[in-house]
Amino acid sequence: MVWKDFFAVYENWDAGALGRNMPSAEELKGAPPDEVYEVIENISDNEGRAAFVKRALASGFQFTVEQVLEMVHLLPGKAADELFLMYASRMNREELEEVGGNVDAALVKKAISDWVTSDRPITLAELFEEVTSWGDDEAVIVARADRLVSFGTGAEVLDFVEFVFSDKEQGSAFVMKALDAGVRFDKEQTLDLIQIVNKDIANRLYLAYGRNMPLDDICEIEGLVDEDIIRTVRESGRVKTPKKKLAAEIAETKYAGMESLPPKDFVRDSVAGIPAEEFEEYCSEVLRVYSETEETPGVTIFTRESSPVSLDGLIDLVAMAEGEASKGMPVVISTSGFLSDAAIYAKENDIALLQIFDKELLHRPYYSHDAEYRLKRKSREFIKNAPKYFTYRWNTIVDDFPGKLIYPSVAMVKKIGDIKVEEEGEISWDEYYDNAHSLNDAQRIELSDELSSFGSGDEVCDVACMFSDKDLCESFVKKALEGGVFLMARRCLRFASV
Repeated sequence: MVWKDFFAVYENWDAGALGRNMPSAEELKGAPPDEVYEVIENISDNEGRAAFVKRALASGFQFTVEQVLEMVHLLPGKAADELFLMYASRMNREELEEVGGNVDAALVKKAISDWVTSDRPITLAELFEEVTSWGDDEAVIVARADRLVSFGTGAEVLDFVEFVFSDKEQGSAFVMKALDAGVRFDKEQTLDLIQIVNKDIANRLYLAYGRNMPLDDICEIEGLVDEDIIRTVRESGRVKTPKKKLAAEIAETKYAGMESLPPKDFVRDSVAGIPAEEFEEYCSEVLRVYSETEETPGVTIFTRESSPVSLDGLIDLVAMAEGEASKGMPVVISTSGFLSDAAIYAKENDIALLQIFDKELLHRPYYSHDAEYRLKRKSREFIKNAPKYFTYRWNTIVDDFPGKLIYPSVAMVKKIGDIKVEEEGEISWDEYYDNAHSLNDAQRIELSDELSSFGSGDEVCDVACMFSDKDLCESFVKKALEGGVFLMARRCLRFASV
């Protein structure tokens, strides 16, 4: 029966008559698409509908994906499976997910897997939409990055990594592909990324974008980037920061809330008068900590002078101790530091140089020639409970000047920071924020109850990043939100569960 005659009367037939008078595949050729699909929708018998669809396909008729998505719910199982297989390659991820339970689940799963692993080019925005919709395995997301036509800007890559990846290694792999693709990052993006990727990628980021990074920023990445990498970039002239900044400035953001520093000679002169017996006892304690945190010391030399050790002086000191049997690196402890040529010689000959500083002057902000000091409450408590002297090692982060805290050790500093502030009353946000680094997680939570108000969203995020305990971190962020703090989405993605 020709199509025109069939379409005019088919609705009046029962299933039997429809089967006997159904057009052949040849007769279906050239039939209007809308009429063909209307017949499929109106046939009430599932087997008859399946037979009609089969003839339409045999005639070369092409359905739209939208029509197929409707038809798989109207056809019996086997017919639905066959139709799905014919059109699965034309569907996107969302359409495949819409197929539902009338098609064999194994077929749908395989089709989705084929779609995910195909080499179809996509944009970062499309990949982000897929991830947020279906939450795929992070390793799969990294693999799909190979299909990106563009990674976008450095800011877009940072946002993507912070939002998508909880696994540091997978996030690092994604950043590596972005770097390989030529994505460029500014200073702030580099700092943010270094804190969430592994050390290999952090080193690569610093080498590529560490140009002109100031000392304060280097403090933030201490321990995240190899010191040798930092030194290499500095020595290449790509980072321009003054060498002669006191090493305590590096430790300041972690420990004592120091705002500025007294002149270097002022610090040096105050230590040279340490009594000989006290000096020897202190040096012995420093060496004990040094052997636990650095390496087993070799020959140890103490020098209690008011002038820095010169090159000739260092050579003489080491020569005098050469007869002592020792396998470790020689260690020289000075009350007044070392001249540049002595520091260079020590670096080239594997000699560890340590310098002692007075805690009172090291951690107090200096404002005028008459030594007018203004200490924050937590700084006063820190100084009160800290050892009388601090010791730093030369030739670490800052060349030709002490740049690494040796004594007290990091563990000791944290313990010193675990002090109870006895003063009562409300605490200002500025005071809390400036001293948060020297508190432990429990103290940050306890003292946050005494805050008169919270600071900006960025400052709240800074403090939240100091927590090592996730539950306490979330508790702090929740308090801030309840206190009316507005947190920008990109900065607070890691706290999304709050």
